[in-house]
Amino acid sequence: MHISLLLMQRLHQVKNSWFAMKSCLLSPQMGTYQFRCSYIFPISQHYGVAGLRTLRKHSFHGSGHILSFWNYSLQGELSECNFIGINRNLTVSGKSFVQAFPSNLQSYLQLMRIDRPIGVWLVFLPCAWSISLAAPGGQLPDAKMLTLFALGSFFMRGAGCIINDMWDKDFDSKVARTKDRPLASGKLTRFKALCFLSIPLSISLSILLTFNMNTIILGVCSMIPCILYPLMKRVTYWPQAFLGFTFNWGAVMGWSAVRGMLDWGVLPLYASCIAWTLVYDTIYAFQDKEDDTVIGVKSTAIKFGDSTKTWLMSFTGLISSGLLSTGYLCAQTWPYYVGVALFTTHLVHQIYSVDLNNPESCGQKFRSNRDLGLMFWLLIMAANLIKSDKKDAGMEDEIQDSDQMLWSH
Repeated sequence: MHISLLLMQRLHQVKNSWFAMKSCLLSPQMGTYQFRCSYIFPISQHYGVAGLRTLRKHSFHGSGHILSFWNYSLQGELSECNFIGINRNLTVSGKSFVQAFPSNLQSYLQLMRIDRPIGVWLVFLPCAWSISLAAPGGQLPDAKMLTLFALGSFFMRGAGCIINDMWDKDFDSKVARTKDRPLASGKLTRFKALCFLSIPLSISLSILLTFNMNTIILGVCSMIPCILYPLMKRVTYWPQAFLGFTFNWGAVMGWSAVRGMLDWGVLPLYASCIAWTLVYDTIYAFQDKEDDTVIGVKSTAIKFGDSTKTWLMSFTGLISSGLLSTGYLCAQTWPYYVGVALFTTHLVHQIYSVDLNNPESCGQKFRSNRDLGLMFWLLIMAANLIKSDKKDAGMEDEIQDSDQMLWSH
């Protein structure tokens, strides 16, 4: 339950104490939030007047909604005390983070989708899986490597969003969900977006140059699908497959960054990640299906139609098979296979329960993939911790002795 602090617009002094109200956020109704009083306490005893000023100074609108005046009376002692409610969530959302910046910068941050961080997670998680699977047995993945890939995922996903919006400016203006994006709404021009694009690309390049040569080459190659992906929805009903190739390239790079080479273990992992993207992005595409049909944009949501859930179940089977193959090739232990079973079960439930005609249901199921990926990552790390380093080394020797290495610079 979210906890909010109601700050008084007009402070009333009662018995030399400043009062504020603490309450529980119940539910949004008609664009505003309804509160139920929990208790009232004197601010002077907890924060003091200086503390109240600090709270006011640092508070921000986490939900973007502010209550109108709220009248409250306490057994006749306070009459018509006017409060203004500021939603102060315990967790900071992407939207509230963007809103904390000056208004002239918010459009640029929205262009990178910083207010919608789910995409960063979906880019980073395949990297994290790969890095963890490639780590030596009995060890956690390298923290520095994970940090670099997390930063790279953040900036490259942002760069990809900018490129996508530059291509899709005219399409986005005709779709209800995307018409308010900075380029589609006219808040920014393509030239300004192009200039801004140099920032995340430069930072991403500086991160890439810290890796070995194999990984640098792979990273440079990733720019090709990143640039071309937005065009795919114009020429094929399978843009989600192309997005899978693009979004999950980090799985290949993560493996190369840790081991300095590519071997067969990374291929079924990469294929599984592509199939996973086909599942969650097809569900995501159903949010815009009607608008896309009108303006001529293609997607798997349109192609699959009434057979969508059958297709998604087939992709889930490919995911499960690929992950099981990866586990075998990496000599993984039992927690990994528990993770595969839970991952598959969740996807089956996700596909079975989603209402493809309800955009809210589609959005909720799409976002649930972050938690699904995090759960699987934790079990990968647990499995690698109990894996024998000797067994891991034996598997590597077997691969190298049999010339099964895919690529080594």
